[in-house]
Amino acid sequence: MTTAFLQEIFSSVQGEGIYLGVRQIFVRFQRCNLACNYCDTNEATGELSEKFRVETVPGSGIFQWFNNPVTPRQLMDVVGKMAAEKHHSISLTGGEPLLYKDFLLEFLNLFRGTCQIFLETNGTRWEDLKELISMIDIISMDFKLPSATGLSLWDCHEKFLKIAKEKEVYVKLVVSAETKKHEVDRAVKLIQRIDHTVPLILQPVTPVNKAKAISPRDVISLQDHCSLSLKDVRVIPQMHKTFELL
Repeated sequence: MTTAFLQEIFSSVQGEGIYLGVRQIFVRFQRCNLACNYCDTNEATGELSEKFRVETVPGSGIFQWFNNPVTPRQLMDVVGKMAAEKHHSISLTGGEPLLYKDFLLEFLNLFRGTCQIFLETNGTRWEDLKELISMIDIISMDFKLPSATGLSLWDCHEKFLKIAKEKEVYVKLVVSAETKKHEVDRAVKLIQRIDHTVPLILQPVTPVNKAKAISPRDVISLQDHCSLSLKDVRVIPQMHKTFELL
């Protein structure tokens, strides 16, 4: 039996990227295969929690606690009821949802046709995406820069984006005071090789942990530079840091 460790399930509005403000059901998974210096999800790399919380009425902010791990059928029972409300999509987020590929295969088969599937991912687990792509509608893919992770993930990102292009996809790049221009250049060239029309979202980092804020002037300069090669480059900060519903 496949199971997954969840952190929470709730209804709110998307706080990042081109779907900013859209109403979604969020299913947040525990665990991540990376450790970015700006990560704001404590549960991503820590010990697995034996409990997760579920919003009892969509948008109410009232939660009930349940035991981990859960089966695909148990998750379907929860989100199936919530999806009956007016939601644009269900956001699979984390952590890194693709760590639970087998679980998602079973869950998405059960959930098929209920509402759109929106995947938020660090864009590294391309082999898992390949098996799931037919059941996903929209992909919010991060490019994780070496200055944030200490790792070179370009090959994984390229393979991932080639698969993600089968569906609607945009790339999100978190930029900080530590971001190097040559990193951004490499990200832009990678997108351009695959499809220059894929939207690129420059997301100014929200200062947490060791991450230092980038100046608005520098973000605008990066946008101008990226726009020389890509068709759609936008600057969109994290809304949910100032919007307490998330």
